[in-house]
Amino acid sequence: MIICENCGAANEDHYNYCYNCGFPLKDHLKREEAQRLMGLSFVFETLGLIDDTIRAYEQLLKSYPNYADIRYKAALAYEARGDYEKAIEHLQHALRINPNYVQARIKLGEIYTVLGRFQEALVEFKTALAIRPKYTYADVHNNIGYIYERLGDIKQAKRYYKRAISLNPRFGKAYYNLGNVLLDQKKYDEAIAMYRKAIESGFNTPEVHNNLGLALMRIGDHEGAEKEFLEAIKLDPRIIHAYINLAELYSATSDNQKLLSVLEDLKDKFPNSIELKRLIQRLRKRGALSSKER
Repeated sequence: MIICENCGAANEDHYNYCYNCGFPLKDHLKREEAQRLMGLSFVFETLGLIDDTIRAYEQLLKSYPNYADIRYKAALAYEARGDYEKAIEHLQHALRINPNYVQARIKLGEIYTVLGRFQEALVEFKTALAIRPKYTYADVHNNIGYIYERLGDIKQAKRYYKRAISLNPRFGKAYYNLGNVLLDQKKYDEAIAMYRKAIESGFNTPEVHNNLGLALMRIGDHEGAEKEFLEAIKLDPRIIHAYINLAELYSATSDNQKLLSVLEDLKDKFPNSIELKRLIQRLRKRGALSSKER
């Protein structure tokens, strides 16, 4: 008799599949089934069919519960679905099988970071770096810098961002993150240099243009600031902070016509925004809006 590993039903020795649940009972059939499911999972993943991908991997894991790579792939699928706890479960299982599985540690650290579990994320990232010290993981150093920034340790944050940049001088996101730290420290010229490096490196996002505009506005380069805010809006018409910063710029330069135009855009695109209400309150308090415009 062969006992089915899936449902526990007793089957005759000559059975290839469990009569009760259809689970493959013999090793060679398991391998064939695994190859078929791996092929299907690849197709599902390519087509963006996340639930089907997950089902394929979970079926595979019934035959190969200690296959770390399948655990990792299943975790990626769960992450794509937004089920972080299941992703963590599979990654932790993969790491019990292979504690030196660097990519699993990095992915676990990334998910912990998304969830705000920063201390746990630091453990995973630093362990990953220690496993293969000869390798250079610029993205891991950048992620560690971000965590230290969120924890308020700015000195360490800057250290890791700079390390990431030294490992990969084309790493635009690290330039952007370092620029944000420098902007908060009111080191505007240095922040501007970092934001421009980020853009040159291909990190051409609405956020980097918006923050570059802020830094330029702080040093009195109003024309440059306007250009960057408008570029941010061009890249993402829903980036409310770029509109608000543009309104603050026009208020500071007493360009009332442009100010009113931006306010109309804000009212049209974000009619119930708290940020818009606060902006109008600030403008009224400063007398930037006439009684008619109030």
